[in-house]
Amino acid sequence: MNCKHTSQFEDFELLLALNGDTDPITRTHVAQCPVCTARATHLKALEQRATALLFRADCPPALDLAEYQAGLAASDYSRVLQSHLANCSHCRAELVQIEAILAQPDPYLQPAEPLAGLKQQLARLTARLTGGGAGVPAPVGLRGQDDAPLIYNAGDTDLILSIHSDAAHTGYRTLTGLVLGLPDSDTATQISLLQQGAETSRTTLDSSGNFMLEHLLPGSYSLLLENTACTITILDLTI
Repeated sequence: MNCKHTSQFEDFELLLALNGDTDPITRTHVAQCPVCTARATHLKALEQRATALLFRADCPPALDLAEYQAGLAASDYSRVLQSHLANCSHCRAELVQIEAILAQPDPYLQPAEPLAGLKQQLARLTARLTGGGAGVPAPVGLRGQDDAPLIYNAGDTDLILSIHSDAAHTGYRTLTGLVLGLPDSDTATQISLLQQGAETSRTTLDSSGNFMLEHLLPGSYSLLLENTACTITILDLTI
């Protein structure tokens, strides 16, 4: 099937029409033409996927920022990071979160080994949101969720979260996640959801890297993933 319009629209014109940023004639045509609607929807999906992949692509890893904050980064690299931080509000905000985590006392650190203890503390990563939207795979069994998946990264670990209505409880939400690249651990990975420092829900990551937390009230939370190999925190997670 081909579009019957006298002149074929360029890709950018279709995207503008889909966003409502073009003239009424073009918007009306795209809305009524199944060929142009399909093209515009496909282009929008590609655009959102590219945005998710490229978002913060030039930012240093969270662990590098943590080493910079702790004064462990090499002097040359520290200057590179300092220059980047001067122009990146995302990394400056992440550095504030890292500083708060490093300031928290850890009962497992050995005072007699400050450097080893600091490296152990740096393993407590704050996950950064790297993208989301169309084209992002949802966790197993979650096709048709309400919101587009959220993608977080912490070192070599990626987390894909989906938030949708709890079918069994009106007004409540369900959080489902897929964790990829988690370091090997001697113990199972515990998933905790916290609100104002208090744990509200807990589960265990299964062997495929999936988890589900149900019967959640809408609000702002922190998500904690913890095993003997690492601790990963997602701050300010809106459910």
